[in-house]
Amino acid sequence: GATRAYLVSDRHLGGSDPVPTAPTLARAVEKVGDVDLILCGEETTDASTGHVGPGIAGHMDIPQITYCSSVDIVEGRVRGVRMIEDGAETWEGRMPCVVTGDFGCNLPREPTLTGKIRVKRGGLIIHERFSRTSQERQAHGTGPADPPAGARGPGVAPSNLWKH
Repeated sequence: GATRAYLVSDRHLGGSDPVPTAPTLARAVEKVGDVDLILCGEETTDASTGHVGPGIAGHMDIPQITYCSSVDIVEGRVRGVRMIEDGAETWEGRMPCVVTGDFGCNLPREPTLTGKIRVKRGGLIIHERFSRTSQERQAHGTGPADPPAGARGPGVAPSNLWKH
């Protein structure tokens, strides 16, 4: 299980799309620091774009494996399996890495009493104000932003990932 949980809260993200959400989450992850694996869902329930995970990877210039049905850490590397039309593909990459899981990837388990106590003692860490400042928003405008440097769409393998 996870050792810590972070809630990123910023009033400027209310009702936002992936364009401001991905860089805000990337800033939050960079502030937390020393992160090996960033897990994201396949897509949001509002726009269903599937762009936030790849956007985070692009802003942080780290590898991504998208639409995974299973994820494993093997010898310090992340390995993701994704289902395709005629079977499955296995991708592997260095950490830190962003992995997006497909709808059936996670089967949550019932938390134990010991786990609940441990979380209660550790608390939920809340980070606020990761979005751009008003000056940065003015400088960059409010319209659609250019794709982040190094961003790749779903299914496009960066050079540091290998298909098995």
